[in-house]
Amino acid sequence: MKWSIGIDPGLGETGVVLCRDDVQPLTEEWVTYSCPPGDEDVARVVSLAGAVIDCIVGWIEEYGIEQLDICIELPVYKHNAATYTKQIRLLEEIESGLFFLVAGEVKQLYLTEVYPSTSKGLLTNDGRADKDRMVECYEKLHPPWDKGVNRATKEAVADAYAHSLACWLTGANLRMTRVNLTDLQAAVVKEKGRYRGQDHSARTGCADGEG
Repeated sequence: MKWSIGIDPGLGETGVVLCRDDVQPLTEEWVTYSCPPGDEDVARVVSLAGAVIDCIVGWIEEYGIEQLDICIELPVYKHNAATYTKQIRLLEEIESGLFFLVAGEVKQLYLTEVYPSTSKGLLTNDGRADKDRMVECYEKLHPPWDKGVNRATKEAVADAYAHSLACWLTGANLRMTRVNLTDLQAAVVKEKGRYRGQDHSARTGCADGEG
């Protein structure tokens, strides 16, 4: 069975949706995360990314997933450099976690990067659809929400689900990039210099000649 995951890496609320292979991909599970804004932007971004990666690894173990397609939304600059920079950081932290922590848990892992307009078009047939339309289209395909699900959560889930749809369009001529993380060859890194002080033993707590 093929599985896909859509990730909506929002600073307000990050959505993660797991879908199974059906005629129309359907949500098996979803979860959203939020981290209150504050001065510690790096800690906030790293914590959000860590929660996403932990969630994905848990799903892999629970469902015995061997092949997985993951699609994540690319940030779009909206005349706010500070917010855009944080969004880029969050994207990079999540993708690093996928490469270093998730790829080794499955036999095959693909990562697709998609722009919001593409995802909106896949779910609503309108690349400029607003949040209300996204939620409405998601609701037509899935059971009613549990009580207490607020609007921000619904929007994050609908967006993440829309991103997951791009995973099922192999070879489609769309504005997105798909890479095989399990086959990805790292670039060659050459060491250009190194220094080690002569008193290194003192910093390890060992006297010269001791182990």
